[in-house]
Amino acid sequence: MWDGLIRAVWDLDEDGDDGASEDLPGSGDGWDGADPEVDDDTFRLPVGELTRWMLPLDFDEPFALSEAADAVAQDLCDVVAPIVGDHPLLIDDCYELTSQDWFDRLLVLRAIELVPQLRGHGVGAWASARSVKQLAPDSGTSILTKAAPLHREPFMRDDTDPHREFTPAEERAWRGAQQEIAAHWQQNLGLIPLPHNPAILIGTVDTAEGSLQAAVDSWA
Repeated sequence: MWDGLIRAVWDLDEDGDDGASEDLPGSGDGWDGADPEVDDDTFRLPVGELTRWMLPLDFDEPFALSEAADAVAQDLCDVVAPIVGDHPLLIDDCYELTSQDWFDRLLVLRAIELVPQLRGHGVGAWASARSVKQLAPDSGTSILTKAAPLHREPFMRDDTDPHREFTPAEERAWRGAQQEIAAHWQQNLGLIPLPHNPAILIGTVDTAEGSLQAAVDSWA
């Protein structure tokens, strides 16, 4: 498991910032209530976090991949299960959609979340692309994610039981959000939806190269 903080950085002019400091975040404004970190003329603030899961694909039996994911968390097993094959280890779509003959590791883009004021500016795509470039050394890494909101509660009209099943209206809203997230990761990370399960997206650093680089360059 790999967890990382996303930090915003401001470079402050040593001779004065012409009032710009008034616009800087204050105490407790960062991710999970974090405070700013000031070092000389640099102002840093944690503004989000992301979680990645990397697993070598050296199993003899496909079911071992599901077991490894389930040992970490049920939601991780839900992401991995749609790509587990009978033989070979992954389903045919993983090889055919990426034109890849083999994989020796799996990189799951498990979760990413930002403070509300930075959402919608490409920061999540930038951080995700950087994490892929750091953790996927070559096209032998199968990149996998599930397009889904992180929390169910905002879609529930009454949250007295957050684990209950959605109503039909809530289910439609959830599916609509999944479609928006899937489209976002297709456009910004170059990932490919599975034909039979479009909420599950896959790719490699080769198939997603252009989109990954564009996302990184957007906040270079």
